[in-house]
Amino acid sequence: MKLQKIFIAVLFFLLPLRIISQGNSDSTDVIKFSSRIPLELELAVKVKEVGAIGYANCFRGEVISVLKGKMNDKKLLITAMDTLFYGILSRADENDILNINFVFNKANEPYSTTYITGFVDSDKNSWRITGIVKL
Repeated sequence: MKLQKIFIAVLFFLLPLRIISQGNSDSTDVIKFSSRIPLELELAVKVKEVGAIGYANCFRGEVISVLKGKMNDKKLLITAMDTLFYGILSRADENDILNINFVFNKANEPYSTTYITGFVDSDKNSWRITGIVKL
């Protein structure tokens, strides 16, 4: 009986440690615990304004390079609801390269656009813009 209590106590101590350690990844990427999607993304992008939908202005983005995180998409449809980021995006010349920082917003988006200043990738993950710098 005493051995069973010790075993149960050890099990309850080690099991949470094992669960916590499963959220770690290699040292090069920041990973979302539940689905292993990188939390941050930094892209060098050329943008061109293409119009508006009911709640946001839209920009076509051409990914020049991935500076942080992982992204396979080469073309983006960026929606801009935020006036600050809209102003920066709209003033960019077609040849300007913008360094845009994103954070993971949500998985399994039902549509190709969403109610954020950001974009939805081909895997249906939405990414919200956190910063833009002209290179």
